[in-house]
Amino acid sequence: MDWKSVGKKVKDEIWKEIQDNLLNVPEEYRAVCMRSCNTLWKDHKSKTKINYFEKNKDDPDLVNNPPAHIVMEQWADLVAYWSSEDAKMISRRSSCNRELRGPVHNTSRKHFSQLLYEMQQIGEETDKMSVWKKSRDTLNPEVAEAIADYEERLLMEPEDQRNLKAVKDRVFHSVMGEDGHGYCRTYGSGVPGNFVYP
Repeated sequence: MDWKSVGKKVKDEIWKEIQDNLLNVPEEYRAVCMRSCNTLWKDHKSKTKINYFEKNKDDPDLVNNPPAHIVMEQWADLVAYWSSEDAKMISRRSSCNRELRGPVHNTSRKHFSQLLYEMQQIGEETDKMSVWKKSRDTLNPEVAEAIADYEERLLMEPEDQRNLKAVKDRVFHSVMGEDGHGYCRTYGSGVPGNFVYP
C-alpha cells in the first residue's frame, strides 16, 4: 500500500512519462521526481481514505461501491487494508506524531522555495525563523509561544552576532529541534540539510 511497494516497472513508466512531457529532464532529477511522486501517492491515498472510506465505513456494501477513479480490485484491497488492525494502529500512531510536530504552515499549495523567493524580492530576511513566522498564523498560541521563546534565546546571544543568519538558524533549531533525516525545515520537501549546510 505504500510507495515502496510500487514496482520498479511502474516507477520506470512514470519516469518515462515525465521525460516524454518535459523538454529537458536530466537523469539526476529522477530521485527528486520519485520523492514528489511518493508525496503525491500519500496525499492521494489520504484524500481517498477521508472522502470515500471514512465517510462510508459503516456501509456493509462499501467494498462493492468503489469511487469512479479506482478499479474494483484495488478498492477491495484498500478497504481490507484500512479495516485491518495494523492499519488502524498505524493511523493512531501517525495521528499522535502529527500532534507532536507543532503548528502546521498556512502556505497552502505554495512551495517554500516560492515563499523564500518572494521574501527575497521584497527585501525581507530569510533566516529560518523569519520564513517559519511568515508561513504560520502568528495569532495561534503555539506559534506565539515559539516566537517568544526564540526571541528570548536570541537576546542571550552576543549583541553583535544577533543578526547573523547562522546564529539565528542555530537559535531556531534550539527552539524547534534539529531537522529530520532527509529534509531541511523551512526549505520544503526534497531539500536535504546537506544542500543548505554543506
